[in-house]
Amino acid sequence: MATKTLFAGESAQISYIIANQGNASGSCWVGSTLSINGNEIDLEPQYISLNPDESIQGRFSTPALTMTGNYSVICALWKTKPIKGITPASDRILDSGWIGNAIQVIPQVISEPKVRFVVGTTSVRYYPSHGYVEGVARIKNTGDVAYTFQVGFSGTLNINDPWSGPFIHATAQDITLSPGQEQRVIMRIYPTQGGKYKFTMAVWDARAIGGPKELDRFWYDVNVG
Repeated sequence: MATKTLFAGESAQISYIIANQGNASGSCWVGSTLSINGNEIDLEPQYISLNPDESIQGRFSTPALTMTGNYSVICALWKTKPIKGITPASDRILDSGWIGNAIQVIPQVISEPKVRFVVGTTSVRYYPSHGYVEGVARIKNTGDVAYTFQVGFSGTLNINDPWSGPFIHATAQDITLSPGQEQRVIMRIYPTQGGKYKFTMAVWDARAIGGPKELDRFWYDVNVG
């Protein structure tokens, strides 16, 4: 029997064929158990009835297998419905034997989708009559699936070490673009103090595994006041 490989969380199908080679009709229960690292999973027994020279093909469905590793399988025929800890071993008619490494469960692999985009233009400008600094970015989804991007806009008077802040921020905007779709994003910050600022606009992958992931960033020097 070849080993069947599954990802964690998937279910398996266990097939069996039973034939009555005797001269009389008969019935029995089919039971199956999976085992891994000392843990056992008993599957729901199935009742069958066969005439002479009749055969039947059946199948067990396992629950979702979350523990990774190699599972062994055993099937057996019973006179009565097998109940663990209650049904005596003498009720077992036939044991198919132990099948080692029948199922291999490996970790589920999660990969991040490939994000493709173009920032067409960006600009940052101070409007003294309105008292705000405006950042504009034009973003296009050049991939083949709809995707959500996050656009951030912030500034600081600490132009020599702009990563250290302190910062003034605009509220980040999430935009979802279909393949080929383009959108112009406008964001505004109202500084309460004049001076020479370092402003930055950034585009993030809003759905990246583990949190937003920076995709691109642009810097601008702007005099305020």
